[in-house]
Amino acid sequence: MKTKSNTDILWLSLLLSAFVALVWLQSFLSQRFFANQKVALERQYTLLVALIFFFMALAALALVWLLRKYKYREKPWLVLSAAYGLPLLATAISFTWLMFVQAPILAGGLAGSLFRATWQPFLYFWQVMVLFFSLRLLFPVRQISGIPLQKLPAAVLSGLGCGVVSVFILSVLLNWSNQAARSLAAIDPPAVLRWVTMALALSVAPFAAEGFFRQILLSGWQARFGGTKGFWMVAGLFAFLTFQPALWLPALISGVAFSLLVRYQSLTSAMIAHAVANAVLLIVGWQWVF
Repeated sequence: MKTKSNTDILWLSLLLSAFVALVWLQSFLSQRFFANQKVALERQYTLLVALIFFFMALAALALVWLLRKYKYREKPWLVLSAAYGLPLLATAISFTWLMFVQAPILAGGLAGSLFRATWQPFLYFWQVMVLFFSLRLLFPVRQISGIPLQKLPAAVLSGLGCGVVSVFILSVLLNWSNQAARSLAAIDPPAVLRWVTMALALSVAPFAAEGFFRQILLSGWQARFGGTKGFWMVAGLFAFLTFQPALWLPALISGVAFSLLVRYQSLTSAMIAHAVANAVLLIVGWQWVF
């Protein structure tokens, strides 16, 4: 009991220290960096985005730590609410307020373009961070086995297949709905957001998403609802939580493929396939996803 109390105190001390350091750093940079007209605006923006990412990571860690502190462990629904429900609520409130004040930014779909170019990468980062910290702090640590070399080609090819199929479906759907031109004409995200998002999608995101959906949620729901029903429920939820109708079918197909890889190979195979699929989708069809 004493060891557990000491661990909680250590986590709280680290979080408080990190937040104090972040506040001091923001104040210091505001005086010495952001107010310096000799510093290029691009560098200032890059640093500002880095600070936002750092703050969001700390906020996600603090939220998950509080859930752990107050014994809300092994509750997937709570993790889903924190990772996906809170951003959805924040987005709904923001757009409702913009509509209420009749903000000019809503004219011509500019708000949607700005959301996809800037806000959506931040939301993606938040979701991944919450899932990642939840795996480490709220659920029993499970051993993730490696993947034999002879199984690696199957994982890579599965990821390539999911990525290519996703790009094909998106291109067909968007052309059919006459949205391709609007997607291509959308506001491009700043370079730092693009690179951070791609790095996240190829590293932490596959680990966090597959660990939560395929290791925690799939096993729990199959035990509760039955193998077949739990299988399709997880795949459907994985698709729905993209919150983009154009991505629902590609995400559903990918979710089914990743679950089959977990069943017949390993969780690591699904993580590799997820990373490869993300690479194909973001390199070829970034403008359709973000």
